[in-house]
Amino acid sequence: MSKNMHDPFADDTDSLDLSAFTAPAPKPADRSAAEAARKAGDAAGFTSRRKPSSPKSTSSSATKGAKVRLSDIVPKTAITGTKSQLNLLAPADLILRFKNLQRELGHQSQWQTLEMAVDALEAQRKGEGGQDD
Repeated sequence: MSKNMHDPFADDTDSLDLSAFTAPAPKPADRSAAEAARKAGDAAGFTSRRKPSSPKSTSSSATKGAKVRLSDIVPKTAITGTKSQLNLLAPADLILRFKNLQRELGHQSQWQTLEMAVDALEAQRKGEGGQDD
């Protein structure tokens, strides 16, 4: 290591001298560029996790807090053949049963167990005279 570099793994912490360190001056934000980027994003249909810059009326059922089917938002053809992430909030004992079942079946991926469970439920439903959505 050069003389100007500090070894973070060294036992000698007294050799680190920060007395010459000065923080860089903050750079002013370019407000006009930020506003132009926001307008371009709004025009292109991008959404932000922050509060919207301008109130928008929503007439669809996809409003905050409303329950919406994925197929109402995305056409089924766009869903087929792609992978998506599924996050569930479920009782701990149910998650443990699922993980134990996954281990017992020797599945490396959770989606394999989920696929078997969904296939079994669909088969049971068809056997009871149910209909697919």
